[in-house]
Amino acid sequence: MSKSESPKEPEQLQKLFIGGLGFETTDESLGSHSEQWGMRIDRVVMRKPNAKHPRRLGSVTYAWWIQP
Repeated sequence: MSKSESPKEPEQLQKLFIGGLGFETTDESLGSHSEQWGMRIDRVVMRKPNAKHPRRLGSVTYAWWIQP
């Protein structure tokens, strides 16, 4: 392995479930707000089937690197 290549550190994903979101919350607004607490991998605002408004629930997945 060359010096320019670093070994990948083990990654652990942590999913945070969020309730009580406003009806105007979008995936994008949830994502931009949640970036301040760490490296965000994914964000989802749950939607009711056949409806355009959200269920006021969402989740954010963060990556945490573990030192070996």
